[in-house]
Amino acid sequence: MQMPSSSSQVRTLPFHGGNRGSNPLEGKGIHLIFIRGGSKMSNLAAFTDANFDAEVVKNEVPVLVDFWAEWCGPCKMIAPMVEKLAGVYAGKAKFGQVNVDESPNTAASYGIRAIPTLLIFKGGKQVESIVGVVPEDKIKKALDKAIG
Repeated sequence: MQMPSSSSQVRTLPFHGGNRGSNPLEGKGIHLIFIRGGSKMSNLAAFTDANFDAEVVKNEVPVLVDFWAEWCGPCKMIAPMVEKLAGVYAGKAKFGQVNVDESPNTAASYGIRAIPTLLIFKGGKQVESIVGVVPEDKIKKALDKAIG
């Protein structure tokens, strides 16, 4: 299991499991760990203002970039689908995310005005833009077109 990169993503709560006093683990120091998010998954690269050109624009394979923010509910809705597709298209395309709060210059340079926004790059050029939560099929069609 991959642990979160910062302590702000982890919160522990005492385990009570329902009615107080009815749980045999109560008072034994047992805690549940809640890891917030799900936005930064293992199959997705973290693109930033500093590495975007090298990781996306100069990449030889098609790249899907998910522009997102931690506070964005729809971004959290689409994240599992993007993660799943990253596994399906492994070796054919690269997948990553740009946190618009942490990398505002990249978001601004591509005119990101709403999130989630998925941009697909091929040969260093943006070839597709998908805004909002959309069916998986729409993303697959755009990826298949970019892969050729």
